[in-house]
Amino acid sequence: MLKSLGQHIRHIKMADKRDKDVLKNGLYLGKEAQKSVERLKEKIPNANEKQLVRVSLQVLERKWNIVVKRKARERSRLLKKKGMNFQQIAERLNKENFSSPTGFDRWNVDMVTKLSK
Repeated sequence: MLKSLGQHIRHIKMADKRDKDVLKNGLYLGKEAQKSVERLKEKIPNANEKQLVRVSLQVLERKWNIVVKRKARERSRLLKKKGMNFQQIAERLNKENFSSPTGFDRWNVDMVTKLSK
């Protein structure tokens, strides 16, 4: 079962506060994340740290959605084989606290239907 993106961020945030590496905008980063920002600054010299972090988070969110959809597709196919309809699958995913794509609080019939295509 995937943890929600929020849980991952809270976990990272707590670990990163110990490192005390801070960007100008006050965002705490761990040593590895700070090194990544520095490497990106070298590759994209016209971008500032805030822009790099914003773009990186957007890419992370898109990748997270891909992973969530892949795992949900696998789970919904298994439930479909057990004879559940789309409404029942959506209810089961919500009951199991299965992460939904970013921007949605809960699974619904339309989302599950789109997964099956």
